[in-house]
Amino acid sequence: MQQLLAIPYPPRAPDLYGYNGRLWGNGRPLDIRGINWWGTEGVWRLPFGLLERPIDEYLDFMVHHQFNAWRLMFSWDSWVADEPVPPAHFSASRNPSLLGKSYRQMLLHLVRAASHRGILVLLACHRIRIAYNTDVNGVHAEWPGDWDGLWYDSAYSEERVETLWGEVAQLFCAQWNVMGVDLMNEPYTAHWGDGSRFDWQRGATRMGNAALSGCPRWLIVVQGTSNPGMFGENLVGVQANNAFDAFDTLRGDSPNDAVATVAPHASGMVALTNRSKLVYSAHSYGPSLFLRSGGEPPEFHSRDFPHGNMPDHWEWLFGHVTATGAPILMGEIGGDATCCDGQDYEWHTTMLSYLERKHIGLFYFCLNANSDDTNGSQYRMLI
Repeated sequence: MQQLLAIPYPPRAPDLYGYNGRLWGNGRPLDIRGINWWGTEGVWRLPFGLLERPIDEYLDFMVHHQFNAWRLMFSWDSWVADEPVPPAHFSASRNPSLLGKSYRQMLLHLVRAASHRGILVLLACHRIRIAYNTDVNGVHAEWPGDWDGLWYDSAYSEERVETLWGEVAQLFCAQWNVMGVDLMNEPYTAHWGDGSRFDWQRGATRMGNAALSGCPRWLIVVQGTSNPGMFGENLVGVQANNAFDAFDTLRGDSPNDAVATVAPHASGMVALTNRSKLVYSAHSYGPSLFLRSGGEPPEFHSRDFPHGNMPDHWEWLFGHVTATGAPILMGEIGGDATCCDGQDYEWHTTMLSYLERKHIGLFYFCLNANSDDTNGSQYRMLI
């Protein structure tokens, strides 16, 4: 595991970009080994676990286990309301710095606390509404519920969401360790490139350029859709042409030169104003995820699962996008590696081997011990 980046003092934002299918930072290949710590996106409005321990202990855990990035989620409902965080959801004695903070102030405090340890932060819009409550008795009680799987709705038009991304940039661009934004979590009903109101290629272009206009240094992370594939896993619509050259030849061949434009010779590409900032993302889980919710992918029943069939399946679903020149990050992978007669562990080891071979970074799901379908962080079993 190579060191993330040499962090200067005083800290300044690293120069992050994609080149030749990999993520780069300050002119060197950059491996993201991140983790999700959730709670801020839902009705709890804070990371879970702050009743029991101070924020610093969790961040120290990340550093101890060599996680160099944190995927920090939010909702547009909570962002707009910007109400004080619920005092019943954290211990004032363990986390006195949260007293009296609004939602946005709380997010900013978390980002700054991570910066003191050299941890990069990816801000992720996990949902529009704070909760979708039709699924109150099932797994994922707050989400997805009756969410329609798109990045806008009747109260949050695309135009309004574009404006909100500008607000996010205004607050967080000055924070050196905010590496970028993840535009929408698992837009599972979206299409790719069909020109309809469901067209996520078009929507991600609009949202991504709105965020970039407010913070030109940020990475713009665009997740896949679904069917085929799990929520957020399907990037089949992004295809590379044989003639595709990752970066405009006027910029030169060096990754240090590849900071402005990408030659538009790939079909299905999100058309950012600075395409070196484009990062695709997929979510993928092992068998344990489906024990309670059902819907296990048919590939999991293959005789050669997982070592024989899954790498080719992943390459078809999402891994192929590196041929366009853009990098990919796994925004969520995980599950209970102790489950399913060893199959989940084998899925984990196969996935991690595939990602290492492809130079694909990851955000493991999750740090939380209260994850009802992934059993918290099992990553330590694999390192």
